[in-house]
Amino acid sequence: MSPDFLYIKTTMDIPGAPAVVHIAELEPLDGQLCRPLRMVELGAGEQVQGAYRRHPVALHNFATTPQDEIVHPDHWGELDGISASSMTAAEFETLWLEAEQKFQL
Repeated sequence: MSPDFLYIKTTMDIPGAPAVVHIAELEPLDGQLCRPLRMVELGAGEQVQGAYRRHPVALHNFATTPQDEIVHPDHWGELDGISASSMTAAEFETLWLEAEQKFQL
């Protein structure tokens, strides 16, 4: 954990499908881009259903590998169908611990 990391909960609304919820630890690269370091995918009832870790690489139950760089959350309001809220490092770590145990990361 770094004090510079961002912890974000995103909800992506996909027409005709259930919403996709990701909890992410992001490393800001500049004011425009971030690098996803760890992510947890939540399913119905906010249950952990997937996990991603950049290094060492681990990917469990994600439909696709997260991109190397993504738009900084400050600019997500410009994207259709995506909502985001900040979370604390402790909140993220609680869900990450659950993912580590579930997927033996």
